[in-house]
Amino acid sequence: VVQKPTDIDSWSFEAKQGERIIVDCLAQRIDSPLLPVLELLDARGRRVAQVRSGREGDATLVFQPATDGKLTLRVYDQTYRGEESFVY
Repeated sequence: VVQKPTDIDSWSFEAKQGERIIVDCLAQRIDSPLLPVLELLDARGRRVAQVRSGREGDATLVFQPATDGKLTLRVYDQTYRGEESFVY
């Protein structure tokens, strides 16, 4: 849930070189007003991938890391809104 404006949810994980990472964020398909943005950051905090909700209102990120290492996934509303109904 993006509970309040400017909330950013994040999760960190170890990725392996060449493995495909797929993140499918359901929002519109579950009747949420969230317009999701998905970002992947490397261990230094640099953005290595980003996708915003499209015509269907959901976002799917596909990424294949060039090296092993820690990645952080961030999820937030593209207009920086939020409340209890902004589920995903």
